[in-house]
Amino acid sequence: MKNCLRTSKACLEAVFNLTSDGILAFDRRGVICKVNPVAVRILGVEAGELEGSGILEIFSPGQRLELSEEFARFCRDPESSIFSSGVELQARRRDGESLLLHCRLGRAGNGDEACYLCVIRDISGLREIHEKLTRARHLASLGEMGASIAHEIRNPLAGINGAVQVLAGMADPKSPEYRVLMEVQQLAERIESTVAHMLEYARDWQPEPRLCEIDELVKKVVDGYRRRRSLAGVEIRVESEGHPRARVDPELIGQVLENLMDNAICACPESGAELVWRLRENPREVFLLLEDNGTGVDDEIRANIFKPFFTTRERGYGLGLAICQKIIERHNGRIVLENRREGGARAIISLPKSKFLKA
Repeated sequence: MKNCLRTSKACLEAVFNLTSDGILAFDRRGVICKVNPVAVRILGVEAGELEGSGILEIFSPGQRLELSEEFARFCRDPESSIFSSGVELQARRRDGESLLLHCRLGRAGNGDEACYLCVIRDISGLREIHEKLTRARHLASLGEMGASIAHEIRNPLAGINGAVQVLAGMADPKSPEYRVLMEVQQLAERIESTVAHMLEYARDWQPEPRLCEIDELVKKVVDGYRRRRSLAGVEIRVESEGHPRARVDPELIGQVLENLMDNAICACPESGAELVWRLRENPREVFLLLEDNGTGVDDEIRANIFKPFFTTRERGYGLGLAICQKIIERHNGRIVLENRREGGARAIISLPKSKFLKA
């Protein structure tokens, strides 16, 4: 009998330590008494660090109530030993990184000696993949619709432009009719420009990657940008740690960099604008950071800034940053925009060094 008990205990210990989920064991008061290695890794803590602390302390303050209510249901039903269906809760690692955890509660034993279990699984990556796929489907359908509408508009628009030019040639340049015709022509040209941007957004951006020295690529783009733009009062610097390399399409990445600089300059003071490209790398990724000394970005605007047709400019089209995002995602990378503590904004592009996803 004793041998069977020892074997059962050893089996339970092995399951506790080798399962792919994190497990935190705690008592009726919610005090953690044991944590398995997976939970230690997920939460980014040292072994033994959580023991003696409260189970609710690992979750975000605003979401502790949901887990405590789940725990209360277990306590009210002493006969139940079945795991709960689970809830999704935000937690935070010791290094400050936010996590989305799927949490299930269970119980082993009854009465005062009952031991409760919180089984956690990090689903942050799954949620990110789901959101990315949903966004990709939405953007694909939006792009197809935009391209169809744009093609339908272009033919009659060309006819309108031609008719306006004929009538303008017959009118006295000093007459009110001529001024009206010029206004119509300007509006038609704006529609044509909008259509062109819609077609550009709807393009199937398929990069042709090659191994590039990223610091040299950024410097080349910045030099060309300076020559083509009127940049009086604008300073642009490139600072690189080493010589990071990655497989990218230099033409498409150059288009992204120029668009980001256009947006950054618009947010900066008319004189004294400063833009700094900072290049970083780790073993897997290359990071391109563009920092400016502008006004920063409101949270509401930042949440929508990569959405198609969202713009804060009076004569903007709202497609530039959406195109940038499509290009970066075609490189299997990411692009985000954040505010700097010192003031201004920071655009961050991350690109994989070797795992290039073309389709």
